Amino acid sequence: MSLHLDEDGTMEIVMRNIYTSCDPENSNLVPVRKIIDFITPYMLDNSSALESLRAALDPENNNVCISSEQFYEVMNDWTKKIAGSSEDANSDFNNTPNQLDVLDEKQLPYIQSTPRASFGQKLLSCEGLLNLSNVSTYSLSNSVRTKDSSTVGAEKTILEEEIKRLEHQLSKITNELINVKLQLTVTEEQNEVLQTDLDRCKTRLHSEQQIIEHLQNDKRYNDELREELNASKKQIEELSKKLLQSEKDNHHLYGLIEQTEKEVIEQDAKKEIIDIKTELDLKDQEVVTVLKINDELKLKLGQQKDLIDQLTNENELLNHNKDSLEKALKGNLSARRDSLVSQYKTCLADSCSFPSLDQSNEEECYFKIQEVDNKNFVCDSLQAEISQVSLEKSKSRCSISPLDAADLRGDHKDNIAYYEQQINEFQLENAKIKSQLELVNKENEELQAGITEMRTKTLTLEKYISTLMKEMQVKEDLLAKIKREKNDTENEMKTLKKKNLELMDENSNLLDTNKAVGGTLEAKNKLLLQLDEKLLELKREVTSLHMENLSKEKELCEHRSKFNFEAAFKKLQMELNQKTKEVNDTENSNEELKEVLNTATRSNQELRQSLRQTKLQLKEYQEKSNQMSTLNENIENTASQVQLHLDRKNSMITELVELNKKFELNVNKLQQELQAKIKEVTDLRDCLKSDKEIRNIMWRDNKELTNINMKLTDELEDIKDKNKQIEIEYNMLLSKYNEETDNNKALMKQSERLSSVIAEHEEANKPLFEQVVTMRNEVDSIIVGQNEYKAGITKKLSKYEDLINKLETDLQEVKKQNDRLKEELENERIKTKRGILFDANVAPSESYKNRSFEKQKLSIDRLKEKLENVEVVLQNEKKKNEQLRAVVMEKEEDIAKNIVIQCGLEQAQKKCLAEKQVLEGVVDELKGKVKSLEECYKKLEYASSEKETVLSSNLSLLEDHNKQLCNELTNKNLLFNNTVIENETYKNYIASMDKRLQEYSGNISTCMYQLGEKEEEIKRCLAEIAEKNEWNACLMSKVTALELQNKSLQETLSKSDDRKEKELIEVEQKLKNTCRLLQCSEMELSLIQKKICDAKEEFNLNKKEVANMKDVISSGLNELSRVRKV
Repeated sequence: MSLHLDEDGTMEIVMRNIYTSCDPENSNLVPVRKIIDFITPYMLDNSSALESLRAALDPENNNVCISSEQFYEVMNDWTKKIAGSSEDANSDFNNTPNQLDVLDEKQLPYIQSTPRASFGQKLLSCEGLLNLSNVSTYSLSNSVRTKDSSTVGAEKTILEEEIKRLEHQLSKITNELINVKLQLTVTEEQNEVLQTDLDRCKTRLHSEQQIIEHLQNDKRYNDELREELNASKKQIEELSKKLLQSEKDNHHLYGLIEQTEKEVIEQDAKKEIIDIKTELDLKDQEVVTVLKINDELKLKLGQQKDLIDQLTNENELLNHNKDSLEKALKGNLSARRDSLVSQYKTCLADSCSFPSLDQSNEEECYFKIQEVDNKNFVCDSLQAEISQVSLEKSKSRCSISPLDAADLRGDHKDNIAYYEQQINEFQLENAKIKSQLELVNKENEELQAGITEMRTKTLTLEKYISTLMKEMQVKEDLLAKIKREKNDTENEMKTLKKKNLELMDENSNLLDTNKAVGGTLEAKNKLLLQLDEKLLELKREVTSLHMENLSKEKELCEHRSKFNFEAAFKKLQMELNQKTKEVNDTENSNEELKEVLNTATRSNQELRQSLRQTKLQLKEYQEKSNQMSTLNENIENTASQVQLHLDRKNSMITELVELNKKFELNVNKLQQELQAKIKEVTDLRDCLKSDKEIRNIMWRDNKELTNINMKLTDELEDIKDKNKQIEIEYNMLLSKYNEETDNNKALMKQSERLSSVIAEHEEANKPLFEQVVTMRNEVDSIIVGQNEYKAGITKKLSKYEDLINKLETDLQEVKKQNDRLKEELENERIKTKRGILFDANVAPSESYKNRSFEKQKLSIDRLKEKLENVEVVLQNEKKKNEQLRAVVMEKEEDIAKNIVIQCGLEQAQKKCLAEKQVLEGVVDELKGKVKSLEECYKKLEYASSEKETVLSSNLSLLEDHNKQLCNELTNKNLLFNNTVIENETYKNYIASMDKRLQEYSGNISTCMYQLGEKEEEIKRCLAEIAEKNEWNACLMSKVTALELQNKSLQETLSKSDDRKEKELIEVEQKLKNTCRLLQCSEMELSLIQKKICDAKEEFNLNKKEVANMKDVISSGLNELSRVRKV
C-alpha cells in the first residue's frame, strides 16, 4: 500500500509539473493540443497511447481548454489503463510494467527548456519518483520468493546487512548525483546567460548586416550616378569638341574683325579729314569769290563816280555854253525879241501846249527831250548811254558851223529855231544826266548796302568757319583719343591673350599634375550656381553701362545737332535766295552782275552738292559711330567675358592647388595612420606569437585585412580615375555652358536685328499705308458725293421727265384741238364754197357765219400764241435738258475718270496688297525665323533648365545623401563607441569566462577523477559480488541490477558531459566568430570614420574655396568699377 501511495504521490507531482509547465500564466485553462505537444517527445515509441490520451482529453478534436482537475482525472485513468495493459502483456524481469516509465524524465531532451522547468529542477522535484523507480515489482516478488525458499535466519540477517550497506552506498551515490545536478543547473543558468549574450550579438550582427545592405544600396546608387556621369561626360566631350571648333572660328573671326575695324577706322578718319579739308577749301574759295565780287563792285563804283564827275563837268560846260549863247542871242537879236518871243510862244503853244512861259528852260524842253528819247534807241547799259552822250556832244560841236553860216546869212528865224532845239536838247541831256545820276546814286547806295551785308555775311562765315575749325580740331583730338584708346585696348587684349595662353598652359599643366585630385560634384555645382548668379549680376551691370553709353551717345547727338550742317545749309540757302533776288533786280542794270550771280548760283549748286555730300557723310559717320558703339560694346562684352573666364580659371587654379594640398595632407595622414596600424599589427604579431591558435586567427585576420586594403586601394584608384573623369566632364560642362551662352547672345542679337529690320520696314511702309488709307477715305468720300449727286440728278431728271410728259400731253391735246379746228375750217370752207352758189336770200346767214369765223380765227391765233409759248417753253426745257445732259455727261466723264482713278487706286491697292503680302511673307518668314530662333532659344533654355534641374536634383540628392551619411556616421560613431565599450566589456567578460572555463575544466577534471575512483569502487563491489555469488544468487542478481543501473547512470552522465562539452566548444567557436566579426566591423567602422573625416575635411575645404571665390569676385567687381570710373 505504501508503494502505491508513493507512486500516486510521484504521479501527482509529475502531472502537476506537466500542467504548470503548460500553464505558465496560472490561468487554470490549458488547450489540449499544447499538452499533447508537450508529452509527444517523451512517448515517441507509443503513439497509440498518445492517441488514446488525445481522445480522452478532447474526443471531438476541437482543441478544448481543460482545467487542472479534469487533467488529473483523465491522466489517472489513462495511466491505470496503460499499467493494466503492460501487466497483462508480460511478466518477465525486463518487461515489468511500470506506470512511471511512461513519463520518465530521463527520456526528456536537454534542449527543450521553454516554458517548462529545467532538467535539474525536475530531477530534484522527482527525487521520490526516481527512488521508487529503482524499486520495481520484480524485486519485491523476488524478495517474497526468497522468503519462501530460505529457511535459515542467519542468511536473512546477512542479506539484510548487505542490503543496508548497498542502500547506504546508493544514498551516497544519490547525494553525489544531487550535487552533480546542482552543478548542472548552475551551468545551465550560465549557458542561458551566454545564450542571451549570443542573442544580443546576433541582433547587433543583424543591424550591422542592415547597415552593410544600406551601404551596398548606396554603392549601387553611386554606380548609377557614375553611369549617368559617364553618359554626360560623353555628351560633354562632344560639346567640348564643338566648342573648341567654334572658339577657333571665333578667334579667326575676331582677328578678321579687328583688322577690318582698324582699316575701317583709318579709312573713316582719312575720309573725314579729306572731307573737312575739301569743305574748308570750298569755304576759302567762296570767301575769295566774295572778295573778288566786292573788289569788282568797288571798281565799278569808282568807274561810275568817274563817269558822274565827267557828266557833271560836261553839264557845267553845257550850261556855260548855254549862257554864252543866250547872251549872244540877246545882244544880236534884241530888235526882234518880241516877234521871236511871240513866235516862240506860238510854237510852244502849238507843239507843247504849255500855259505859261514862267517855267524854267528845263521844264519847257521836257516834252522835246521825251521826243528825243523816243527817237533814240533804248540803251541797255551805262556804257551805251555814255557813248550816246558823247555822240550827242560831237553832234553839238559839229553843229556850230551851220549856226555860224546862218548868222552870216542873216537867217534869224532858222537860227532861233536851231538854238531853241539845241537848248531843248541840252535841257533833255541835263534831265537825262540827272535821272541817271539819281539812278546811279541809288545803285551805289544799294551796292554799298549789299557790300556791308556781304561783309557781315563774310564775317559770320569766317566765324562759322572758325567754329567749324575748332570743332574739327576737337573731333581730331577725339579721334586721336579714340585711336589711342583703341591701341591701348588692342595692347590690353594682346596682353590678355598672352596671359590667357599662359594661363591655359598653366591650366593644362595643373590638369596634368592634378588629375589625381578628386573634386566633389556638390561643391562644384554650388560654385557653378554662385558663378551663374554673379554672371547675371555682371550682365545687369553691363546692361546698365550700355544704357549709360546710349545716354552719352544721345548727348553727343544733341551736341552734334547744335552744330547741324542742315541749319547752316538752310541759312546759306536763304541768303543765296536773297542774293539771287537782288541779282535778278540788278540784272537789268548790269550784265556783269549777271555773270557774277551765275557764278554764285553755280557755287551755290556746288555748295548744295557739297552739303548733300556732307549730309551723306554725316549719315555714314553716324552709322559708323553706331557701328563703333556696337563694336565697343562687343569689345566690352568680350573683355568682361575674358575677365570672367580669367577669374574662373584663377579660381579653378586656386581650387586645384588647395585640393592638391588637401590631398597631400590626406595622403600624409593616411600614411601616418597606416604606419601606426602597421606598428599595431607588428605589436599584435609579437604579442600573439605565443598562442598558436590565436596566431592562426590573427594571420587569417591579417590576410583578410590585406585583402581589404587591396580592395580599398583599388577603390581609391577607381575614385581617382572617376575624379579625373569628373574634372574633365566639369571642364566640358563649362565649355558647353560658355558655348550655349555665346549662342544665346548671338541669337538675341539676330532677333534684335530682325526686330529692328521689321520695325524699319514697318516705319518705311507706314507712310504708304497712311497714303493708302487717306486715298481710300478720299475715294469713299468721292463715291459718297457722286452717289449724292447722282441721287439729286436722278430726282431732277425725274421732275423734268414728269414736266416733259405733262407738256407732251398738253401738246397732244393742243394738236387734237388744232386737228379739230382744221377739220372745222375745212368744213366751213366747203360750206362757203357751196354758199357762193346759193341765192341772195341767204345773205344774213353768211354775215353771221363770217362773225363766227372771225371768232374762230381769234381763237386760232390765241392757240397759236399758246403753242408758240409752249414751244418756247419746250425749247427752254430742251436746252435745260441738254445742259443737264451735258452736266450728266461731264459727271459721267468725271465718274469715268473717278472709275479710272479707282482702278488706278485699286491697282495701287493691289500693288500695295501685293507688296504688303510680300512684306507680310517676308515678315512671316522673319517671324518664322524669329520663332524658330525663339524655339531654339527656348529649347536651349529648357535644356539648360532641365540640366540645371537635374544638377540641382542631383545636388539635392547628394546633399541629402551627405546629410544621411553624416547622420549615419554620427550614429555609427555612437555605435562604434558603444561597440568599443561593449567590446571592452566583452573582452573583460570573455576573460572572466575563460577563468570560469578554466575553473570548470578543473572541476570537470576533479569530477572525472572522482568518477574514476567511483568506477574503481564499483569494480571492487563487483569483485566482491562475484566472490559472494557463491553466497547468494539473489544478491548477485541484485548486484547485476545495481550494476546495470550504475551503467545507465554513467551513460547518462557521460552523455550529459559530452553534450556540455560539445555545447561549450560550440559556444567557444561562436565567441571566436563573434570576435572575428567584431574585428571586421571595427575595421569597417575605422574605414567609415576615415571616409567621414575626409568628407568633413573636403566640406570645410569647399567652404573655404567658396569664401575665396567670393573674395575674388568682390575684388573683380571693385576692379571693374575702378576701370569704369577711369
